[in-house]
Amino acid sequence: MMRYPKSLSLAATFLLFSSLLHAQQPKTLTPSETDLWNHRLGPERAIHLTAAESADLQRHLGGHEYLEYEIVVSENGRVESATLLPNAQLDSLKPHTEEGQGIELSHIFKPWLQDGRPIKVSIHDYVSLYPPEQWGEPSILFPEVTELSSVKISLTRTPCYGTCPGYAVTISGDGVIHYTGGHMVLIPGDHIAHIKPDAVRELLQSFRKADLFSAKDEYRGNWTDNPTQTITLVIGTRHKTVIDYVGTDAGLPLAIRNLEEQIDEVADTKRWVKFDSNTLPSLLEEKWPFKSSSEQNLALYSSAITSRNTALIHQYVASAAPIVAPVAGTASPVCVVSSVGDVSLVKSMTEYTKTFPPRVLNECLSSSARSGNLTLLQLWLDHGADPRAKPEKIKGDWISDVGPLPNALISGNADVVRKLLDYKVDVHANVQENEPLLFWALERNQSKDEGQQIAEIITMLAEAGADVNVRGNMNETPIFAANYHPEAIKALLAAGADIEARDRNGNTPLIRNAFMEKVVRELLADGADPAAVAKNGDTALKNAHQYSCPACATLIEEALEKRVASLPR
Repeated sequence: MMRYPKSLSLAATFLLFSSLLHAQQPKTLTPSETDLWNHRLGPERAIHLTAAESADLQRHLGGHEYLEYEIVVSENGRVESATLLPNAQLDSLKPHTEEGQGIELSHIFKPWLQDGRPIKVSIHDYVSLYPPEQWGEPSILFPEVTELSSVKISLTRTPCYGTCPGYAVTISGDGVIHYTGGHMVLIPGDHIAHIKPDAVRELLQSFRKADLFSAKDEYRGNWTDNPTQTITLVIGTRHKTVIDYVGTDAGLPLAIRNLEEQIDEVADTKRWVKFDSNTLPSLLEEKWPFKSSSEQNLALYSSAITSRNTALIHQYVASAAPIVAPVAGTASPVCVVSSVGDVSLVKSMTEYTKTFPPRVLNECLSSSARSGNLTLLQLWLDHGADPRAKPEKIKGDWISDVGPLPNALISGNADVVRKLLDYKVDVHANVQENEPLLFWALERNQSKDEGQQIAEIITMLAEAGADVNVRGNMNETPIFAANYHPEAIKALLAAGADIEARDRNGNTPLIRNAFMEKVVRELLADGADPAAVAKNGDTALKNAHQYSCPACATLIEEALEKRVASLPR
């Protein structure tokens, strides 16, 4: 048998140990990498404070309403350790830190993956601190269920000021699920699915354990712009509805809040709201009419396109679904594809269609302009779209009727803007709410470049005749709106913009934007007056201090000193 040198054996052992040690080290994830709510499994657990503790916590301005832990989650989704992170109210919350650690150690997560393999991770997680749970009076005995067919379980979620999905789902005792999708969902409209009645029985047991009938009818936290969740349970002639608007802040029992998630899970609303492996099979099972020209089907087609849902898009294409809406006001799928800039799919969809109604041509031209895709813009121009025509309003698309040029300005692609200006489109017409085009260009631009294109666009618009000193709703000029695009300031000034223009309150661009360092630096470099005073006495220096921009204040002070030094003695 071959013998290896002892030193080699030790080296190999060390390398093996180092490799194993490295493999055991968790990867630290950022909050965006963590995607916590898509990984945490099971019902929420939380700490319920006493009334006195809850009141004390509320008195701390900016106080945390949770305990934060750094946890290590293994490759199988189990929590290996939980370390409490400090916060300002830790002393008053010490009696609950051990409880919080126990909750964290009980959590189970869907494993995080790297290169397709589960990995150990270190993340931050939170245990909520809620006030005491509140119940209705008197306590009501949960009714007996004699016939499962008499049961209906419903959940409604409303939109919020943001991206909260709005939908309603009802589960009947026989296992039939009725879903209606509204705002911010993948699949809008009415859909049907089925589950086994045994799944309804199990869900009903959760309602019994949660003691739903003993809850109050409504729990409302003192917040705005949040979604409302409404649970309704019908058993024969008995029914109970509980409204939850940030309800855990108002004593909503956590078991009832968790029923909302259970209803979603049992009904698999994710198949409609987002997307999962059941989405397409569910639509096929209900024999969804993919070839229909109905408004509801075209809305689903459009949703599949904008969410880049490849499986659904392929199903529509394979079904020879309509690419043009039969009536005005409904988005044509081929135009929706144009809005996301998918050149190959647009070419595939239009291969056998040589003529389109003018309303569709103009809709698609505006959509392609918004995508910033010059190839698509040219495709629709070649089909005969009129860049000077105003498209019709499309339901659910608030900027569909502003026209190709304003849509191109949103994209921030200078080449697309240039192409449209070649057709002598109107640069003097205001856009929405009487907003001049230059304001629209500066405020709606979504380009991700470093500002070079917006400066080029401003120059092109000015050369085409756009007035760089046009007045907006506050009597301000476009240079006031360059606060997020300081690169455009020089282009505006080169075209004749007044650097000392005054809005209706007597502010100059420097006074108005004195809290934005890049803008302050650019305006001062271009000769803005650092000593200008508004009608109410505000100055750039005062606003820089008031809005906490010390770098801005320093720049303005230096400019004032130079101004004083330049005065004759």
